[in-house]
Amino acid sequence: MLDMDGFSVTKAAFAGFGLARRRPAAFLFWFAYLLVMSIFSWGISTLVFFPPDAAAMFQGAAGGASRTAMDLIQRYATGLLFLLGFGVLTYAILGSAVLRAMLKPDDDRFGYLRLGKDEALQIGLGFLTLIVFICVYFIFAVISGIGLQVLSALAPGPQLTVVVVPPLAFLVLAVFSIRFSLAPVHTFDSGSINLLTSWALTGRRLGQVVCTYLLIGSVVALMAAVAMPIIISIDGVLSGRDISHTILASNLAPAFDYYTSFRFLPTVLSAALFTIALPFLLAPAVEIYRYVIALDGEVED
Repeated sequence: MLDMDGFSVTKAAFAGFGLARRRPAAFLFWFAYLLVMSIFSWGISTLVFFPPDAAAMFQGAAGGASRTAMDLIQRYATGLLFLLGFGVLTYAILGSAVLRAMLKPDDDRFGYLRLGKDEALQIGLGFLTLIVFICVYFIFAVISGIGLQVLSALAPGPQLTVVVVPPLAFLVLAVFSIRFSLAPVHTFDSGSINLLTSWALTGRRLGQVVCTYLLIGSVVALMAAVAMPIIISIDGVLSGRDISHTILASNLAPAFDYYTSFRFLPTVLSAALFTIALPFLLAPAVEIYRYVIALDGEVED
């Protein structure tokens, strides 16, 4: 095992595997929960925001009634906001269940799934984090835009945008994601939202934190890289459509039809993948939190 200063990186990184071994029934609950939420969100978004006649509406008419582009933009913007909020709610409930399974293993009713104070705090944390990331993105966009103007003046060439911006954007995203990674655990444990506490806690053992997330992140990325082509292939076979042709089609009708038609098996497989990925990514944060807090003498290990 990779041991750094008394902290086992491998043990922390693979804490999710241990959780799956100890609580397999909870994973079944989580899978069922995600499947129901996926079907529900698809149903609401399709019936209310993205109706089956959306393609015809976008092309200019649906049943003889014309729609302006602004009407459709407003509808889709509202739909995306709904999906965003619903996604935060879904994550908050499942994330709280994972944290409860790690921190309060005896409270195992309904697969640790609840809808109460802990979940409300995670929802608040989710929206706060989202706002912070939007602000960070805006600041990064402004600074990088100014920087690129300066660099372009010194060394003209369109390649600068491709070479410089994506790595910097990824680095900024990675830094903030890692530094805020203990916020869900601290919020669940303390009953209060404080992103700065997560920033401070991760900074105390940043090397161990980075190595842990690199290890489990590589494993989850490999799982996704294997699973997603399979899901897309099954989707294509069952729907009889080529997703690449759908996305690249000049006529928007195939794209709308593709994304608003329900396909059960791919939905099941996607829910199964997310059921595995989220606990595997969240459980290491609990181990890191326990280690850092124990070093400070705030809790008994």
